[in-house]
Amino acid sequence: EESFLQQFHNLAGPDEEVRCKAALAVRQALSTDGGDTDQDNLRYAVKRLVRGVQSSRQCARQGFSLALAEVLVAFPDELAGVLTLIMQLTQLQSGLKANEQKERLLGRLFAYIAVRQSGCLCR
Repeated sequence: EESFLQQFHNLAGPDEEVRCKAALAVRQALSTDGGDTDQDNLRYAVKRLVRGVQSSRQCARQGFSLALAEVLVAFPDELAGVLTLIMQLTQLQSGLKANEQKERLLGRLFAYIAVRQSGCLCR
């Protein structure tokens, strides 16, 4: 079985099935059988996923967005923190190159799509 960290690499791959399995694996790794969630891993995963939707590498936006939606389905109470993180990590700052601005705006869009797909806004 592949490690938790390997799943983040798999989220960016070109194979849709691999991305879907990786997104589920991230969610399952965070949702332990005992019901206890490792808050450090959860915070790490959310931050990495929000950063990942900004990447133009292969299919990173699709995979990381899917995984972010899966994490929010499993942990809907994280919505407020995720929304704050999206604004912080995709903030446009003076001095950014046009390409960096584009990556951040696309990342913000894909992150908001994940929030919408998770159904958290309807609860």
